[in-house]
Amino acid sequence: MADPKNYSVVEDSDKGDGIRSISINGWNISTKKRPILENKEIEEYSKILGFNVPEMIFGNNYLTVKHGDKEIINLNALDALKMVDTGPDSAKKVQ
Repeated sequence: MADPKNYSVVEDSDKGDGIRSISINGWNISTKKRPILENKEIEEYSKILGFNVPEMIFGNNYLTVKHGDKEIINLNALDALKMVDTGPDSAKKVQ
């Protein structure tokens, strides 16, 4: 069980930016929860990725896990979409 002295929860920052985090024994888990992207942002994603992206993307959301100052895991929509196979046979894999 975590030492109560090394445990803290931050519900929302005072900026109202949707960021929440919890820290336990040197580990920090942070999330950001925001609305779906606006059309301009979706167009930027499409330009970056080179393909049309879904109309509803929570592109400003993320989950980050850190230990000390070292970022261990960062999950976000743009990085996930960069992993989409757009090769000539990619549609066959979906069927």
